[in-house]
This record gives sequence, structure tokens and C-alpha cells, in this order.
Amino acid sequence: MDKTQAQRILQTAIERDPRTAGAGYLIQDRMTITLACWFPSEAEALSAIRDLEPWMTDDPEGCLTALGAVVGANADKLTEDLRNRINEVVREDFQILWWGDFEDLCVADGEVQREMRWNYLETEDEDGEGSDRALRDEERAGFAEFLQELET
Repeated sequence: MDKTQAQRILQTAIERDPRTAGAGYLIQDRMTITLACWFPSEAEALSAIRDLEPWMTDDPEGCLTALGAVVGANADKLTEDLRNRINEVVREDFQILWWGDFEDLCVADGEVQREMRWNYLETEDEDGEGSDRALRDEERAGFAEFLQELET
């Protein structure tokens, strides 16, 4: 694996339709650019964080080692405890703001979920007024596109 290969795989994850993906995450780098990456399963999302995201840092080898110690080879569940431990290890390089499935992002009451819906609905409302309400079924395709184009 090298940086070019990792970038190619992560670009595919960014372009994947979140409505058909099993799991995803919102990641923010040191430049405060936020991206949404989507994978077929929680295990594949964790593998990407452990094996691909380090290549986007200034010290990929050190980050690979540190994340490998936190996210074991058999990790397959996106838990809040694991997300916090990952963020502690990589706090200088990036942060996982949220992870879960698309439905959670559309309806859950967490701070990040509400903020993402607000950002999306603010762009959709004619008066520019945002809302953090749960998304209706007919709004989800637009929200999926919004996440694929995300670079806030």
C-alpha cells in the first residue's frame, strides 16, 4: 500500500452512495476539511481508518502502528468507546467526528448528525433557514449527494 493507492480507495468510498452502504464515517483533518466515507460494512470502515487514513498524514508509518494497536485486525463494530480511543491516538492528524449508517445520520439526535442535517437543509431552503430536524424520505437522495460533495 502507498499513498496513491490509499487515495484511490478513499475516493471510491467518498463517491459511494451512502443509502446503499453498510457504514460510514465523517472525518476531519487538521485543515478542518470534513469528508464522508462509505463502506459495505462496519468492519471495512474500521479497516479503512486503520489501514488507509494513516497514508493521508505526515507520518503514515507511525500512524499505522498506533492505529493498529487500537483497532485490532478483527475489529468489526463501530462503538463510541473505540471512536474515542482512535481519536485520542490520532488527535494531531485527524478526528473521526461520527460513524454509523446513513439512517442514523438522517434521523439521530446527536450533535454531529443534527449539524450535518442543518448544513444540508440550509442549502435546500429557499430562505436560507436551516433546521436540524430528521430528514423526510424524499430529502434523502439530496442529502446523500450533499455528503458525497462534502468538503466543509
